[in-house]
Amino acid sequence: MQLPSVGAVRPSHCPGCGVASRPVGRALVLHGHGVRTRQQLGPRTAKGAPTVLVLTVRRYQCQDCGCVCQVLPRGVLPRKHYSGGAIALALALWAYLRQPAPAVRARVSPFKRIGPSAMRGWHSLLRWSRGPPWPVESGQGGPRVRALEVARYLLALSPLTAAEHSVAARAFAAAQQTR
Repeated sequence: MQLPSVGAVRPSHCPGCGVASRPVGRALVLHGHGVRTRQQLGPRTAKGAPTVLVLTVRRYQCQDCGCVCQVLPRGVLPRKHYSGGAIALALALWAYLRQPAPAVRARVSPFKRIGPSAMRGWHSLLRWSRGPPWPVESGQGGPRVRALEVARYLLALSPLTAAEHSVAARAFAAAQQTR
């Protein structure tokens, strides 16, 4: 995948102070600040095998407040090692389709060596259901109930039709189109 130019993906405003990146009558505020590599874990498609992908992303620095931000492709979530599609797939399999956590981990995680505690479950499912990366109103209930709310939210946003695609494919597609 080709890295886009600095100007092509420059944010419209600084996420720190909100100033426009190219204000009229002023010098450019968001300057290119190099690149960074990021690991992205999980399958690249809903039916694909889990992989470790290394992405190169652009960084920008605000000349007003000093904030440094990075521009991520769709489906790459800030502060998450797993892709949005992988997280959505895991929550849909675990909560909506009621698959056991070890089976979900085998389907989504590229790491095959696991410790003794991972034999019973996968802690990432609990973490993702507690604080999902999507704006879902998390009501009462345990982790699987909250994960089900996230899965239903994503299924409602999916560009794929229910008649032609699986729950897993629809949840994956919805998450991959988000930023």
